[in-house]
Amino acid sequence: MRVFSKISNCPLKLAGQPIIADLNVLPLGSYSILIGMEWLEKHWSLINCKTKTISYRDEAVERQEIQGV
Repeated sequence: MRVFSKISNCPLKLAGQPIIADLNVLPLGSYSILIGMEWLEKHWSLINCKTKTISYRDEAVERQEIQGV
């Protein structure tokens, strides 16, 4: 898929929690955002597929958890 543009250090909310991310703008259709491997690695993320949760370190290096649908 072709990247239309890039946005660096974009502040946004992920499940209501503030984060900063570098974004690649793509024609995703119904998706608002996809979390990429680069962001997951940078934030020491752990994905639990059974509970649909992602545990990660925020900008203050505190452990946070978000719940998927």
